Amino acid sequence: MAMVDFSNARIEPVGTQNMTAYSSLDLNTTILRDANDNYVSNSFTPSRLINQQKQLMYLYQGTFTASGTEFYMYYTNGQGKWKVSNISFSSGDTFIFQINANLVCN
Repeated sequence: MAMVDFSNARIEPVGTQNMTAYSSLDLNTTILRDANDNYVSNSFTPSRLINQQKQLMYLYQGTFTASGTEFYMYYTNGQGKWKVSNISFSSGDTFIFQINANLVCN
């Protein structure tokens, strides 16, 4: 059991859906999944630290229930997702990471 290092992690949108179309950019998920849609963690609640017109910030803290090198975040459907990669984790490892989203509104 170890703390997962997110210092080199990458986050990017994947899928066919525009994630900016959803409230909170679909970052308020309570489940992390692998590429096969299996749970890698489902025992946490994200904390929204900032919710302003042009900025969102979420804090995630929990424990992984599987091993891998990437995971996917989505809340409302599976057509659009956020992929978090360039990490390594094992079942039982703990995590804490923060996502800051600065929004450009036209």
